[in-house]
Amino acid sequence: MRLLHLYWPHLLIRLAHGRSSFPSTEEPIVLGGKPWTSGSVLDASRSALELGVRLGMPLGAAHRLVPEARFLDPDPAVDGTALEEALDRLAGFSPGVAAEADPMAPGFGRVEVQLDGLERLWGAEPLIVSRVGDALAEMLPGPPLAGIGGTRFVAAVAAAQAGKEGVEASHGTETGSGGRVPFRIVDRGSDADFLAPLPAAMLSRDPETRA
Repeated sequence: MRLLHLYWPHLLIRLAHGRSSFPSTEEPIVLGGKPWTSGSVLDASRSALELGVRLGMPLGAAHRLVPEARFLDPDPAVDGTALEEALDRLAGFSPGVAAEADPMAPGFGRVEVQLDGLERLWGAEPLIVSRVGDALAEMLPGPPLAGIGGTRFVAAVAAAQAGKEGVEASHGTETGSGGRVPFRIVDRGSDADFLAPLPAAMLSRDPETRA
Protein backbone atom coordinates (compact mmCIF):
# COMPACT_ATOMS: atom_id res chain seq x y z
CA MET A 1 0.00 0.00 0.00
CA ARG A 2 1.16 3.52 -0.80
CA LEU A 3 -0.39 6.56 0.86
CA LEU A 4 0.18 10.25 0.35
CA HIS A 5 -0.39 12.36 3.47
CA LEU A 6 -0.94 16.09 2.94
CA TYR A 7 -0.79 18.41 5.93
CA TRP A 8 -1.55 22.14 6.00
CA PRO A 9 -0.21 23.41 9.35
CA HIS A 10 -2.49 26.00 10.94
CA LEU A 11 -4.97 25.74 8.07
CA LEU A 12 -7.71 27.46 10.06
CA ILE A 13 -5.53 30.51 10.64
CA ARG A 14 -4.40 30.50 7.02
CA LEU A 15 -8.03 30.51 5.87
CA ALA A 16 -8.94 33.24 8.35
CA HIS A 17 -6.04 35.34 7.13
CA GLY A 18 -7.34 35.04 3.59
CA ARG A 19 -10.71 36.55 4.48
CA SER A 20 -9.48 39.12 7.03
CA SER A 21 -7.35 42.23 6.94
CA PHE A 22 -4.74 41.49 9.64
CA PRO A 23 -1.28 42.00 8.15
CA SER A 24 0.68 39.00 9.35
CA THR A 25 0.36 35.54 10.88
CA GLU A 26 3.59 36.15 12.83
CA GLU A 27 1.77 38.10 15.54
CA PRO A 28 0.01 36.19 18.35
CA ILE A 29 -3.28 34.97 16.90
CA VAL A 30 -5.90 32.82 18.60
CA LEU A 31 -8.77 31.38 16.59
CA GLY A 32 -11.95 30.23 18.30
CA GLY A 33 -13.89 33.38 19.15
CA LYS A 34 -13.73 36.37 21.44
CA PRO A 35 -12.06 35.79 24.82
CA TRP A 36 -15.24 36.58 26.78
CA THR A 37 -17.17 33.76 25.10
CA SER A 38 -17.34 30.17 26.35
CA GLY A 39 -15.49 28.62 23.41
CA SER A 40 -12.07 27.02 23.24
CA VAL A 41 -8.96 27.54 21.15
CA LEU A 42 -9.26 25.88 17.73
CA ASP A 43 -5.94 27.08 16.36
CA ALA A 44 -3.15 29.44 17.33
CA SER A 45 -0.18 31.01 15.62
CA ARG A 46 3.33 29.85 16.44
CA SER A 47 4.03 32.97 18.49
CA ALA A 48 0.88 32.38 20.57
CA LEU A 49 1.84 28.74 21.14
CA GLU A 50 5.31 29.81 22.25
CA LEU A 51 3.64 32.02 24.87
CA GLY A 52 1.73 29.08 26.34
CA VAL A 53 -1.54 28.95 24.40
CA ARG A 54 -2.69 25.38 23.73
CA LEU A 55 -5.35 23.98 21.44
CA GLY A 56 -8.54 23.16 23.31
CA MET A 57 -7.91 25.53 26.23
CA PRO A 58 -10.71 27.99 27.15
CA LEU A 59 -10.50 31.27 25.29
CA GLY A 60 -10.49 33.19 28.57
CA ALA A 61 -7.41 31.29 29.74
CA ALA A 62 -5.67 32.03 26.45
CA HIS A 63 -6.46 35.73 26.88
CA ARG A 64 -4.98 35.75 30.36
CA LEU A 65 -1.79 34.24 28.95
CA VAL A 66 -1.56 36.48 25.89
CA PRO A 67 -3.82 39.54 26.32
CA GLU A 68 -2.18 41.23 23.33
CA ALA A 69 -3.18 38.42 20.94
CA ARG A 70 -5.64 38.94 18.12
CA PHE A 71 -8.72 36.76 18.77
CA LEU A 72 -10.57 35.67 15.62
CA ASP A 73 -14.00 34.12 15.13
CA PRO A 74 -14.11 30.86 13.15
CA ASP A 75 -16.25 30.43 10.05
CA PRO A 76 -16.85 26.67 9.94
CA ALA A 77 -19.15 26.76 6.89
CA VAL A 78 -16.66 28.67 4.73
CA ASP A 79 -13.64 26.72 5.95
CA GLY A 80 -15.34 23.36 5.47
CA THR A 81 -16.41 24.29 1.96
CA ALA A 82 -12.85 25.29 1.05
CA LEU A 83 -11.50 21.88 2.05
CA GLU A 84 -14.37 19.98 0.41
CA GLU A 85 -13.64 21.73 -2.88
CA ALA A 86 -10.00 20.70 -2.57
CA LEU A 87 -11.08 17.11 -1.91
CA ASP A 88 -13.19 17.16 -5.06
CA ARG A 89 -10.11 18.25 -7.00
CA LEU A 90 -8.04 15.47 -5.43
CA ALA A 91 -10.69 12.93 -6.44
CA GLY A 92 -9.58 13.61 -10.01
CA PHE A 93 -6.21 12.10 -9.12
CA SER A 94 -7.28 9.15 -6.97
CA PRO A 95 -10.54 7.39 -6.07
CA GLY A 96 -9.23 6.93 -2.54
CA VAL A 97 -9.28 10.28 -0.75
CA ALA A 98 -10.02 10.64 2.97
CA ALA A 99 -10.07 13.67 5.24
CA GLU A 100 -11.76 15.26 8.24
CA ALA A 101 -13.91 17.99 6.67
CA ASP A 102 -15.23 19.39 9.97
CA PRO A 103 -13.18 22.50 10.85
CA MET A 104 -14.00 21.92 14.53
CA ALA A 105 -12.29 18.50 14.51
CA PRO A 106 -8.60 18.10 15.47
CA GLY A 107 -7.74 16.39 12.18
CA PHE A 108 -8.86 19.27 9.98
CA GLY A 109 -6.08 20.14 7.54
CA ARG A 110 -4.89 16.56 7.00
CA VAL A 111 -5.73 14.59 3.85
CA GLU A 112 -4.86 11.05 2.81
CA VAL A 113 -4.64 10.01 -0.83
CA GLN A 114 -4.36 6.38 -1.98
CA LEU A 115 -1.55 6.08 -4.56
CA ASP A 116 -1.57 2.39 -5.50
CA GLY A 117 -1.66 1.97 -9.27
CA LEU A 118 -1.51 5.69 -10.05
CA GLU A 119 2.03 5.92 -11.41
CA ARG A 120 0.88 4.87 -14.89
CA LEU A 121 -1.55 7.80 -14.90
CA TRP A 122 0.41 10.54 -13.15
CA GLY A 123 4.06 9.48 -13.15
CA ALA A 124 6.48 8.69 -10.32
CA GLU A 125 5.61 9.67 -6.77
CA PRO A 126 7.61 12.93 -6.71
CA LEU A 127 5.82 13.99 -9.88
CA ILE A 128 2.45 13.14 -8.35
CA VAL A 129 3.28 15.39 -5.38
CA SER A 130 4.17 18.20 -7.77
CA ARG A 131 0.98 17.81 -9.78
CA VAL A 132 -1.18 17.67 -6.67
CA GLY A 133 0.51 20.79 -5.33
CA ASP A 134 -0.12 22.66 -8.58
CA ALA A 135 -3.76 21.55 -8.64
CA LEU A 136 -4.43 22.79 -5.11
CA ALA A 137 -2.29 25.95 -5.22
CA GLU A 138 -5.24 28.30 -5.75
CA MET A 139 -7.71 26.38 -3.59
CA LEU A 140 -6.06 26.32 -0.15
CA PRO A 141 -3.66 28.93 1.26
CA GLY A 142 -0.02 27.98 1.30
CA PRO A 143 1.56 24.69 0.24
CA PRO A 144 1.00 21.58 2.33
CA LEU A 145 3.68 19.28 3.68
CA ALA A 146 3.65 15.91 1.94
CA GLY A 147 4.72 12.46 3.04
CA ILE A 148 4.44 9.10 1.29
CA GLY A 149 4.74 5.74 3.02
CA GLY A 150 3.33 2.27 3.30
CA THR A 151 1.01 3.01 6.25
CA ARG A 152 -1.06 5.95 7.43
CA PHE A 153 1.26 6.55 10.36
CA VAL A 154 4.46 6.43 8.32
CA ALA A 155 3.04 8.79 5.69
CA ALA A 156 1.93 11.26 8.40
CA VAL A 157 5.34 11.17 10.11
CA ALA A 158 7.06 11.63 6.75
CA ALA A 159 4.96 14.74 6.13
CA ALA A 160 5.94 16.11 9.53
CA GLN A 161 9.60 15.43 8.78
CA ALA A 162 9.28 17.23 5.44
CA GLY A 163 8.53 20.40 7.37
CA LYS A 164 11.77 20.34 9.37
CA GLU A 165 14.45 22.54 7.89
CA GLY A 166 17.83 20.94 7.49
CA VAL A 167 16.55 17.39 8.05
CA GLU A 168 18.76 14.80 6.42
CA ALA A 169 17.29 11.96 4.41
CA SER A 170 17.57 8.72 6.35
CA HIS A 171 17.93 5.28 4.80
CA GLY A 172 15.11 4.54 2.37
CA THR A 173 13.79 8.09 2.10
CA GLU A 174 13.76 10.76 -0.54
CA THR A 175 13.35 14.43 0.24
CA GLY A 176 12.70 17.33 -2.04
CA SER A 177 10.17 19.87 -3.21
CA GLY A 178 7.44 18.83 -5.60
CA GLY A 179 6.79 22.21 -7.17
CA ARG A 180 5.71 24.27 -4.17
CA VAL A 181 5.30 21.25 -1.88
CA PRO A 182 8.06 19.99 0.46
CA PHE A 183 7.89 16.21 0.59
CA ARG A 184 9.50 13.16 2.12
CA ILE A 185 9.02 9.75 0.52
CA VAL A 186 9.71 6.51 2.38
CA ASP A 187 10.66 3.79 -0.09
CA ARG A 188 8.74 0.53 -0.18
CA GLY A 189 9.92 -1.82 2.53
CA SER A 190 11.78 0.93 4.41
CA ASP A 191 9.10 1.95 6.90
CA ALA A 192 10.81 0.37 9.92
CA ASP A 193 14.21 1.84 9.02
CA PHE A 194 12.63 5.27 8.65
CA LEU A 195 10.86 5.14 12.03
CA ALA A 196 13.67 3.52 14.04
CA PRO A 197 15.71 6.66 14.87
CA LEU A 198 12.68 8.81 15.69
CA PRO A 199 11.50 9.43 19.29
CA ALA A 200 8.76 7.16 20.61
CA ALA A 201 6.91 10.24 21.82
CA MET A 202 5.70 10.71 18.23
CA LEU A 203 3.44 7.68 18.64
CA SER A 204 0.77 9.51 20.61
CA ARG A 205 -0.18 12.77 22.30
CA ASP A 206 -1.74 10.84 25.17
CA PRO A 207 0.50 11.29 28.27
CA GLU A 208 0.07 7.69 29.47
CA THR A 209 0.89 6.23 26.06
CA ARG A 210 3.93 8.50 25.73
CA ALA A 211 5.18 7.41 29.15
